[in-house]
Amino acid sequence: MKVPNKQQIYDKYIAYLEKYHPECKGDFSIRQTVEKYGLGPFQGNIRVTEVTPLEDYMLRCKINTGEIKLFDMNILFDEGKFLSLKNKKVFDTVYIRNDCPAWKNNIDIGIAYILLYGEDI
Repeated sequence: MKVPNKQQIYDKYIAYLEKYHPECKGDFSIRQTVEKYGLGPFQGNIRVTEVTPLEDYMLRCKINTGEIKLFDMNILFDEGKFLSLKNKKVFDTVYIRNDCPAWKNNIDIGIAYILLYGEDI
């Protein structure tokens, strides 16, 4: 799977919010945050509360909305900053920072990726 560009993430994320979280519809701060930070940490009410590394570079992410997502990190390994996570010992050190999965080497995954490309379980 090819990594989508920021505009594709923005459009899909806004559609997700409007469909599943209508209380956010038209909230300029959400749109402004997505535009400003791109794929970085989301500064709103939707956040990852638990993250567990699994086999085959998968993350199990619990969202504060009650959703649980499986996210396949393999789709990001083509981008340079994620290459160090191919080391399973590094990958397994994932924790929550700024409401998103993160690693000590200053890498994180924005909530938009988790919500849009994670598989519901």
